[in-house]
Amino acid sequence: MIKLFATDLDGTLLQQHTYVTNKDHIALTSISALGVDLTFASGRSDQEMTQLFKELGVNGHRVSQNGAFVVNKQGEVITESHLDQKVSPHLYDVIKKKGHHFFISTRDHIHYEEKTAFIENIQGIFKFPLKHSPTIANDLTNSTLASKFMILAEQTDLLELKTEIDRAFNGQIDCFLSATKCLDIVPVGINKAAGLNHLLQSLNIKANELAVIGDSYNDIEMLKMTPHSFVMSTADEVVKQAGAHVVDHVYEAVEYVKDMVNAS
Repeated sequence: MIKLFATDLDGTLLQQHTYVTNKDHIALTSISALGVDLTFASGRSDQEMTQLFKELGVNGHRVSQNGAFVVNKQGEVITESHLDQKVSPHLYDVIKKKGHHFFISTRDHIHYEEKTAFIENIQGIFKFPLKHSPTIANDLTNSTLASKFMILAEQTDLLELKTEIDRAFNGQIDCFLSATKCLDIVPVGINKAAGLNHLLQSLNIKANELAVIGDSYNDIEMLKMTPHSFVMSTADEVVKQAGAHVVDHVYEAVEYVKDMVNAS
């Protein structure tokens, strides 16, 4: 029996990074009514996930910042991780020199250093206000604990940057594409699967009682956790190979889960 349904957000549940379709909304509400716990597993912040649950009128667990923070539906923190405070300032220096747009996430905020037209335009896709932090470089050296760097650029530029960062910070961080034009840098060993494993242990749920759905490279480890895994049809072939089923919509995966629950 499926006891937990975990969905990625951007490219999966969220359309155009901003809204959930009516069919997917109804599906999530119906599966919750059957007693299946919902979980958002995404690179987005915990605050954004909390807001999205409120908009949908349901409650659920949150695996945020690609697994750096895991919070259950009662609001209790299961686990949290941060980048080494000695590493973050050096990461900042490398990224800053490239001239790409970037954000630095902490437990409570997504920080940006400079006010630009780009920041104004992109704020709309976030469900929580970005924080202008002009002193973030000094803050990283002192008290601010970063949990994620997010860099936005063309994929070729990001892959070049990834190679440089992997070489310079080998064994100190994990670095991966979370979307076509988005590179995430997180603490070593942090990914959605690791976050979900912490959540499963806290809920006493087995991996084969979990269903997941995603669409991107940062979902691959999560998709490999369970035989009940779904990949969006828009995903790259490598991502599709990690899942058991390919679907066009989240509600299709929910129907599969509902059939399993009703049959048990």
